[in-house]
Amino acid sequence: MSTDEPLYYIRDTRSVVGNSAMWWGPNGSGYRCNLDEAGKYTKAQCELRHLRRTDVPMLVSEADAMAQRHVDVQGLNRLAAKAGRKR
Repeated sequence: MSTDEPLYYIRDTRSVVGNSAMWWGPNGSGYRCNLDEAGKYTKAQCELRHLRRTDVPMLVSEADAMAQRHVDVQGLNRLAAKAGRKR
């Protein structure tokens, strides 16, 4: 793979989790909401995977520019429970 070659995330547009998009994992290993855990694919790899109409390649550079940090509320709830606080 050339270092100049654009890379793509593959978005599964069938569903979202909260307000988070779903992305293919590395090597098609399931779906991820966390963009840091998403797979990165070349254009040729996207074409070889015979994507469904609902699987949409998106340039890594464009998706990364839109990414936002967030805190998973489940972790906050566990921390509060451990400390004996109400949520």
